Amino acid sequence: MSSKSKDAVKNQKSAVETFAIASRAYIEVAMKLAQLLQQECLIPNLKSTDKDEVIKELLSSCDLSTEDISAEEIYESLLNREAEQTTGLGEGIAFPHARLAGLTKIHIVIGFSKAGIDFKSLDHKPVHCFILILVDRTKPNELLKTRAAIAKLFSRKKLREAMSQATSSQELHNIITVSDIPVDYEITAKDIMRPCVAHIAPELTIRDAARELHRHHIDSLPVIDEQKKFHGEISCHDLFAYGLPDFFNNLHVISFVKHMNPFEKYFTVDKMLKVADLLEKKSALDLVITADATLMEIIFEMTVKNKEFLYVLSNDGKLRGILDRYSIIDKILIAR
Repeated sequence: MSSKSKDAVKNQKSAVETFAIASRAYIEVAMKLAQLLQQECLIPNLKSTDKDEVIKELLSSCDLSTEDISAEEIYESLLNREAEQTTGLGEGIAFPHARLAGLTKIHIVIGFSKAGIDFKSLDHKPVHCFILILVDRTKPNELLKTRAAIAKLFSRKKLREAMSQATSSQELHNIITVSDIPVDYEITAKDIMRPCVAHIAPELTIRDAARELHRHHIDSLPVIDEQKKFHGEISCHDLFAYGLPDFFNNLHVISFVKHMNPFEKYFTVDKMLKVADLLEKKSALDLVITADATLMEIIFEMTVKNKEFLYVLSNDGKLRGILDRYSIIDKILIAR
């Protein structure tokens, strides 16, 4: 190879490396949360006092001048979304959002209410921090990853306290800029999980467990101790199956035992048998997934392994949230 050819290859390699470095730097800047937030869309003191008012107030800060959809249509979409299921996730935070056809860009408004507003949250507590997000119907990933980055921002206690005490939009933007939180683009379990609003303690009796399942109108609940460590799941299936002899699993018909009372054994021990005793026969590992598990890993567990529920755990074994098939439909498949 001639010296000129070698120089050309060297220069080309150098140009590629320079472009790669520049691209990485650009991506790093573009992926910072602060870059997505306009100062005028940060409201330190919301004036609204109820759910509908606060949605309208948040929406009024959006610059919709480049959009073909009206503020009234967006407002109706937001109200319809809330009517289906509240976006008040608990712990004083709500994420009202909508996916709308033809939006040219993502719109984000963050507002704070000092007094708190009843938003029909899952934990029934007033909401103090509101994050309104509007994205194009075809970009659910953009919504999920932006919301995940904002959730990370609010999970930092000192930052959250500083933001709630801010008195100006400029101050809020400075706090968010200093946080240096990135916006990643791979959906993971922690982005689409729902919060755990109820659980059962391992020391409860199975009678108490049955009452809890009945009270929440639910088929199963996670078992968590005082340190929030996950021990497994208790379900209606466990209660139904407790009194049945082992040979029942091999029966094809029950004609010769169809008049047997399946709950006779249950009622003799329901005041004494603990939830922890039932869990000894079950493997908690079959029900869990890590918070950083990818969407493909989640779908694999729910389809190939046919799991209806997955409990999302932190590295120290504590329950962070719950995934079910509805979570996938709600946050991935249904663009709304």
